Amino acid sequence: MPVMKFYLGTLTADQLLAAAGDPAETKQPGRACETEFFLGEWQLGHGEKQAAIGNLRKAESTCPRTYLQYRGAVEELNRLELAMGPAKGN
Repeated sequence: MPVMKFYLGTLTADQLLAAAGDPAETKQPGRACETEFFLGEWQLGHGEKQAAIGNLRKAESTCPRTYLQYRGAVEELNRLELAMGPAKGN
């Protein structure tokens, strides 16, 4: 529910992240990783690419590999890497 409230504009990003770590809101072990993923997706949609990359990396590193959000984070990061082209110095 906190992610939906965030997408509807009734929670800030900070409130969303706080809710993910709140024991009252944590009904499953992957709540924090899901929050990072959906926050990253929102940031991408709002032109906040660098912030999104940071949150997607957190999702990739913390989500159980069986979660759809893990796969989504991996694919999104791969897509962003391709769009940015080769890194300087390579």
